[in-house]
Amino acid sequence: MVLKRPDGPATVEGSDAPGRVHRLVGYLEEQHTPFVISRLIMMCGVQVRKCTPLTSEDETTLRRIEAALPTILTPEQTAAAIEVLRRR
Repeated sequence: MVLKRPDGPATVEGSDAPGRVHRLVGYLEEQHTPFVISRLIMMCGVQVRKCTPLTSEDETTLRRIEAALPTILTPEQTAAAIEVLRRR
């Protein structure tokens, strides 16, 4: 269920760590190139560049992003990126 916060954007009920995708995008741009973000968008179908530090992501979105990472990164890079994504 989507809830509208009176002081900000809508959040997904049960999502307790906003900004995880935003943090991942920053990490990938720092470690790789912006092209990696474009490939991630193509592979998972999530507009990750639109996520802000206040965006709460549902588990389905996070799973789609996590599943796409091995297709564009090496196993070591994937493990590091997943660690960033899962950090709360």
